[in-house]
Amino acid sequence: MTVLESTLEPDELNEWKKAKGIEDENLAKDYAKIFDKRFELDKKQGFSELEKAMEQSEPSCGYSVLAKMLASTGNNVVITTNFDSLTEDALFIYTQKKPLVVGHEALAHYIQPFGSRPVIVKIHRDLFYSPINDHNGVNEMKDKFAVNLKNIFQHYIPVVIGYGGNDGSLMNFLNDLDSPKNGVFWCYQENIKNPSDHGLNKSIIELVKKLKGKFVPIPGFDDLMIQMGDKLNFGRFDQDIVDNAKKRADRYLEKISKIEESTSTDDTRHAVTKMAEEGVKDWWHYQQRINNETDINKQNALYLESIEILQGKLHQENLIGNYALFLNDTRKNYAEAKKYYLKALELEPNDALINGNYANFLKNIRKDYDEAEKYYLKALELEPDDADFNGNYANFLSDIRKDYDEAEKYYLKALEFEPDNALINGNYANFLKNIRKDYDEAKKYYLKALELEPNDELINKNYNLFKKETESRLTEPNT
Repeated sequence: MTVLESTLEPDELNEWKKAKGIEDENLAKDYAKIFDKRFELDKKQGFSELEKAMEQSEPSCGYSVLAKMLASTGNNVVITTNFDSLTEDALFIYTQKKPLVVGHEALAHYIQPFGSRPVIVKIHRDLFYSPINDHNGVNEMKDKFAVNLKNIFQHYIPVVIGYGGNDGSLMNFLNDLDSPKNGVFWCYQENIKNPSDHGLNKSIIELVKKLKGKFVPIPGFDDLMIQMGDKLNFGRFDQDIVDNAKKRADRYLEKISKIEESTSTDDTRHAVTKMAEEGVKDWWHYQQRINNETDINKQNALYLESIEILQGKLHQENLIGNYALFLNDTRKNYAEAKKYYLKALELEPNDALINGNYANFLKNIRKDYDEAEKYYLKALELEPDDADFNGNYANFLSDIRKDYDEAEKYYLKALEFEPDNALINGNYANFLKNIRKDYDEAKKYYLKALELEPNDELINKNYNLFKKETESRLTEPNT
């Protein structure tokens, strides 16, 4: 409206407002009419302005509770007239759950009750899918939305927050509904000027009465969400932000490290090293220095020097955990390896990789199988979708517990998460050969492992042994 006031003559502006019935006291009610006028010459410019306005938007603290609720309870459907991505952003920041975002009527057939993931329905479309702003558009819900949303309202109790009923699309849809089994809870600002009618327009009051609903006074969205979080026993989410960011950072660095280890080109190795040099001097910077050193005694000295430098710094446990692995695999100094594993776990008991590596150490070196299983399960609890953790636990179940059915479940889980992991394909091939005696299937997985890593010494050795055993079995005389 400010732009219109600065570009139109006062008489022209007043005449237009009078013709459209626009009241200065309630401009939100006439948002679509104002948008039509402001961008009547170029609607695309309007979309661009919306993008700019929402570019820096961040979810408020109330969205943390909403995200947790959507991700961890059956209350997992949001229907909104907004174009923004605040709910999706909150799910990304505070949870590991990816939502189904229905930002266009062409996707409306995906709206289903009782789904396993959060559903966000944007009845005026998503910001990037030609959002509906014009007066005619916001007053009529697309048929595909209407048909599929009716089923939702048969199974969920609507809680309406921050909706003024200023568009005809959702209001007309709600008016056409058969009365929901459990009514509706319509939240309104408790400090409004007209407590007798809750400061709401008459159409809302009539609708809530028709739907046998209740009005709920609230201080605001954030206050309501925090109170709901308290009833659901949700704590604060600042640690969740740190934990989720750390998991993503660790996965990123793990992938970078794998690229560096597997590549045969100097250019890629140089690029990875340069990334570390130009980045923040964090633990990974020091790990790169160590990786670039070929003398194991100098590597050992660099580890100790770097651990001293990083003392008290964020993510120092990653370097300490890697040093424990180095002491175990390279130096064969098992007493020191255990000391550094425990030091890393003391600093960060919820690091899945360190838990998983320590489990391998306890199984392979200390032969402390009960303790090893505790750490395998802790790693899987922290990262249930990690292929390596599932594969390592499968090896443990097969080799130590002799629980072959359970082991196979974890092998298959691991391969589901990472079908192109050569080591897991090779280990599962060994399992099929030695335990299941399913030689045809075993051969398939050996060949898949070799296709992925044709020069791997262990996989080639196991496959050659497999070929000899199967050939000798075929040449044995029948008795």
